[in-house]
Order: sequence, then C-alpha cells, then structure tokens
Amino acid sequence: MKHKRIVIYLITVIFTLVFLTACGEDEQPEAPQQVTPQEIQEPDSAEVERMKTEAEEKIKREKEAAEKAAQPKVPETYVVQDGETLASIAEKFYGDSQKWFHIFAANEPDIHDWNKIYTGQELNMPQMEE
Repeated sequence: MKHKRIVIYLITVIFTLVFLTACGEDEQPEAPQQVTPQEIQEPDSAEVERMKTEAEEKIKREKEAAEKAAQPKVPETYVVQDGETLASIAEKFYGDSQKWFHIFAANEPDIHDWNKIYTGQELNMPQMEE
C-alpha cells in the first residue's frame, strides 16, 4: 500500500511538471493583423485629382527649368549662320520665336527688311529680362 501511494505521488508530480513545461512552449508570437479588401479605403476622386494636378505642375516646372538651362546664354552680338532667320535666332536664345521683333528693333539701322538677313551678318542681341 505504501508503494502504491509513492507511485501515485510520483506519477502526479511528473504529470504536473510535464503540464507546466508544456504550457510555456505553446506560446506563439502574435500574427500580424491582416487587412481584408473591404477594409481598404479608396481615396476620393477629389484627392486623386488634386494629386494628379500637383504632379502635372511639378513636371511642367521641371521641364521649364530644363529648357531654360538648355538655352544658351544670350551673347552681346551674334553672327548669323547659314539658313537662320530672326525667328530661329530668337527661338535659339530666348526660347520664343515670337521675340524676333526685339532682335529686329535692336538692329533696325542695319536690317532694311526683317525677312532678309544674310550669313555672316553681325547682330546686336538685346538682353531681355525674364
């Protein structure tokens, strides 16, 4: 009888120890919370339009800055090359062919016909503010 009690006591102690150690091993790290497609919010159309407009304006500013940097500095005088016109020279230096008149006005005593300039002719180039 005494042996029976000891065996039962030992079995109880062993099961208790196994149970307690097993409980600690089962702890799992928390899984990240998953978002369902229903929970994803679509941005409203006004916000999308605003972002699109901002992006387009930024692209436009960057393009203008690149074009401005690509344009050569306006010299004091310029020698006309073969095939050039006042409009093409204005486009080259001012980025606007419509500014040919400013070149014509600065050189009016030397240019009798705005449509007739010749290769090798030296033109005074007006320095215009942006």
